[in-house]
Amino acid sequence: MVALTPKRYRDIAPEPPAALPPAQSQITSEGSRAEQGAPPDRSPTHLSQAKKLLKSVCNVFGLFRQYHATHFPAHDPDENISPDDLIEISSNVRPNPDYHLYPNESSFLLGEWYWNDGDKKSQSSFQHLLKIVRHPDFHPGDVAGTNW
Repeated sequence: MVALTPKRYRDIAPEPPAALPPAQSQITSEGSRAEQGAPPDRSPTHLSQAKKLLKSVCNVFGLFRQYHATHFPAHDPDENISPDDLIEISSNVRPNPDYHLYPNESSFLLGEWYWNDGDKKSQSSFQHLLKIVRHPDFHPGDVAGTNW
């Protein structure tokens, strides 16, 4: 018998909005809107060039692409963007891969104690904390500069 992880503990991998140009069945339009500042001409030529609010379908996270245009672009504007391009990391603080998002071992150990030793701290949890802060490799100055 296979045990399934409850939904709240499942990690869903991120996915981008739907690819462009979308299939004809995926196109939705929210009313026609003439270009700003354009004269209220109602000739057939003008109406065929009226811009619309075009939306692609939503992905599992509710993300979609939206354009104020007469048609969707023929290419995907995000095709050359990698996930690293979307992450902002200060040039002063580069996380150590061994400690994930923590800048140093002291901060990592305190964070690990806080998050993984239970939400109600016990006597044994306090003893674990004392082991961390008494360890010769623990440096209080490292913790003071941590952006918690």
